[in-house]
Amino acid sequence: MSQKPLPLKHRLAAQLVDLSNGGKQDREIAGLVGGLAMAIADKLKKPDWLAAKAAMGDAERMVLLADFDKTIPERLKQGHGKHVYAMQLLGISVAVAGDPDPELRDGEKLLDDYVVAAEKLYRAVDSARKRA
Repeated sequence: MSQKPLPLKHRLAAQLVDLSNGGKQDREIAGLVGGLAMAIADKLKKPDWLAAKAAMGDAERMVLLADFDKTIPERLKQGHGKHVYAMQLLGISVAVAGDPDPELRDGEKLLDDYVVAAEKLYRAVDSARKRA
């Protein structure tokens, strides 16, 4: 019997709790989140994650989420749980974008604060690597 997916508000809350319980300190996860956020922004020809997310219409959001849904099981089979975590985190951020619920908006801001910090760090490291 398959489990019903959690409502979006519960998934967002669980993600925020996980980040506050140590997820923020995991450098590998931060790198994966930052790198994926940068890749999405670059693909959309936007300067950063927030600009990319703001530029996405419903169709672009649905394509990105469908791509994550397709890729996640494959990554899990390969043992790439932290990659899955990064995709889920960005997926939740995209899914709640523009929702009128004030609790979701507050949670989105907290999640995006983490994504922005991870992306800035990733871009700095990537730039330093390219200069070396």
